[in-house]
Amino acid sequence: MAFLQQVPEGFVPACDVLNEFPVLYVEQLTTEVVRYLRYNAGVVSAKKYHDALRAEGVDIAVDECQHAINAMIYLMTGVIKARLKPNKFGQALLMFTGLIKSVITVIVKVWAEQAEVLLTDATAKEIHVGELLSLDWKVGVSVASSTCSSLNTPFVTLLVRVADADGVITSRACELSIAQFMDVAQNFEDIAELMKTA
Repeated sequence: MAFLQQVPEGFVPACDVLNEFPVLYVEQLTTEVVRYLRYNAGVVSAKKYHDALRAEGVDIAVDECQHAINAMIYLMTGVIKARLKPNKFGQALLMFTGLIKSVITVIVKVWAEQAEVLLTDATAKEIHVGELLSLDWKVGVSVASSTCSSLNTPFVTLLVRVADADGVITSRACELSIAQFMDVAQNFEDIAELMKTA
């Protein structure tokens, strides 16, 4: 809850702007911010909200809409880091922000629906769990080098492609002697056996 006790400059007026949003748009904005944070892609358009609100008869400037979006991003980022349960999040919003009850109710509702997924994603990012995309290999023979004219030594080249928790794909290549490759293969077989019994 510390993130709500020391808020950035402009947060309080941005909450006042959020209070002017009809609850339908608060829900839409909260959901869009959650999607933005989860996939780290796209943009939450202040102009879109400005135009939609104007059509509803609510006159909020584009820059004020942007401040409201920034406040929502701050709230959702904070609750993910603090790992608050929905009821605790609602109490904290009521205590530490100027948000009205109807706005808080909608924000907490979206958080309750999305918390499990967001917290799982956040945990994966915190412990830097990557996903193995591919493991390619090839066998080769070193014929000669600058120090030896006749090597004839077999080797295995491994190419490992991994997507990290942020979705960045990294490829790493390494060369192994046959003995080293056999050791790696044995480790994979041991892992497979353990997984069968788990």
